Amino acid sequence: LSFATVSDRYMNFSTKAGYHYNTVDTWCGKSINKNYIHFRFQGGGANQGTIRNCLIIGNSSPYGGGAAGCNLSGCALTRNSAMFGGASYYGDLTNSTLTCNSASDSGGGAHLASLKNCVIYYNSVPGGPYSPNGANVSSSTLEYCCAFPLTSGAGNFDTEPQLASAWRLATGSPCYRSGNP
Repeated sequence: LSFATVSDRYMNFSTKAGYHYNTVDTWCGKSINKNYIHFRFQGGGANQGTIRNCLIIGNSSPYGGGAAGCNLSGCALTRNSAMFGGASYYGDLTNSTLTCNSASDSGGGAHLASLKNCVIYYNSVPGGPYSPNGANVSSSTLEYCCAFPLTSGAGNFDTEPQLASAWRLATGSPCYRSGNP
């Protein structure tokens, strides 16, 4: 599915291929200082959908390396990378695990997201402007989540989650049954 707007000085091309949404927006005028070209790519693994009980591993995109604009439930997002929101950008996540993701600017785990009953740990923003406070989440709301550093919100805690793998809780993990139904 693709859409385009073209004139003698302006072009906007938007396309969706699978779960990926891409836009090229450009202006070419007489003044070189006012010309621009913007490329926008969102959701390296998924874009604008509802996803349940999935592994989203090893994707990249400028916005939402794992997913952008998605409702995720029971998912594991690991080893994804982005400029904003290594695992998730502008999403709603429930009962999910975000580990070992990275962002170059902010929100190694999530940016502009709402998270409930999630584990958000071991994410990074190496040298980003909001590091270390934005290493796990930035501009996001959390409830009953295990996240480090501790993030404000009802029921959040920062105890090491004791993971058996990048997304599975080990026996005796403090995160087991600690969320809010």
